[in-house]
Amino acid sequence: MESAIVAVGRAITTASGSQAAERLASSLFQCCETFANSRWQSVAWRFSGLTADGSPLEFTFSSAGNALRYTVDVAVPEVPNHQRIGAACKLAARLGHPRPDEDTLQRWSVMQQDHALRWGARLGVRETGNQESVKYYLEIPFEAQRTIQCWISPPQRSSIAVMMGYTPQSGTTEYYFRQHQLSQEQLPCLLGMLASDEERDAMVQGIEHVCAMPLASALRWICFGYSIAVGAGKTSIPSIALFVRTGAIGGAARARQRLLQWMHPSAKERSFYCQLVAGLPEAELPDHGVFSLSFLGNARVELSVNLSGVALARLLQSRPSVMADRVRAS
Repeated sequence: MESAIVAVGRAITTASGSQAAERLASSLFQCCETFANSRWQSVAWRFSGLTADGSPLEFTFSSAGNALRYTVDVAVPEVPNHQRIGAACKLAARLGHPRPDEDTLQRWSVMQQDHALRWGARLGVRETGNQESVKYYLEIPFEAQRTIQCWISPPQRSSIAVMMGYTPQSGTTEYYFRQHQLSQEQLPCLLGMLASDEERDAMVQGIEHVCAMPLASALRWICFGYSIAVGAGKTSIPSIALFVRTGAIGGAARARQRLLQWMHPSAKERSFYCQLVAGLPEAELPDHGVFSLSFLGNARVELSVNLSGVALARLLQSRPSVMADRVRAS
C-alpha cells in the first residue's frame, strides 16, 4: 500500500507540473513508511478516524489549484494517542521541518493531559510556491474548553472547540469549532470578520453553491463548522473558513459536481482529480469527506474536499492508463 499511495502523490505532482515533485514524493514516502513499521499490519491502513474507510492518510483537492496537499496520522495504531504530539514532532523533523518551541509543546500537552483522546495529533503537508510546508493538528478534548477560551474567544457561545492547527513557518494558529446550527443571526457575526461586504457576499455565494439552496434554507437544514486562523503578529487580521460534511449535501456525487463547477478552467487542465475522479460512475466514487470554504482574497472563495489515500491508490491501480497518460502529457 505504501508504494501505491506514493504513486498517487507522484501522479498529482506530475499533473500539476510541480517543480518540487521529488522533495514532495520523498516526504510522502516517509509518511507512508511509518505504517510499514507497524506490528499490527492487519489494521495499519484501516485504523484511522481521519477517513471513512480508516485510511490514515487523505489527500485534499482544491478548486483553486492542483498543488499536492495531504494530512496523515503521525504514528502506527499501537501508539497511544497522548504520545502523538511527540510523534508529530519527530515525523516533521524527519521531513526537514521545524518543531514548535518548548513552551508551545508544553501548552499542548497540558491541554490534552488527563483527558480521553480519539486521535491526539496529525500532520498536514502541502506544497506552497514550490516549497513544502507542514501544519500540526492537535485534538482539543471537550473537557479543555476553558483552556481554549483563554487562548481565543469563539464568536458563538454555543461553539465547541474540537481541533487546532499550527503552521510553524508562519506562526499562524487555526482553531476549529463545531456548531450545532448556525442561524441567520449568527452567520453575519462570523462573516463580520471578513474585511468587506464584497468578501462576505462571496462567502454567501459559496455556501449557496455548495448546498444548492438559498442561504436561509441551507442554514436551516445543514450544520456547518468553522475555523478562525490567527497570525503570529498582534496586528494580524483573523481569517475564517466554513466546513460541512459532504454527506449533508447529498454525498460524493454532489460534492464532485459542486467542486468541478467551481473549479477554474485552468485548474481543470492540470488536475489529477479531474483525470481520475471526474468520469467515475457514481457507484464507484470514494467518500469526499468534508467540504471546506475558505477565502482567498479578491472576493474569491476556495472549495476543497478530502479523499482517502487508500481509496485513491486502489482507483489508480485499477486504471494504470491514467498514470501513463499523465507521464506522456508531462
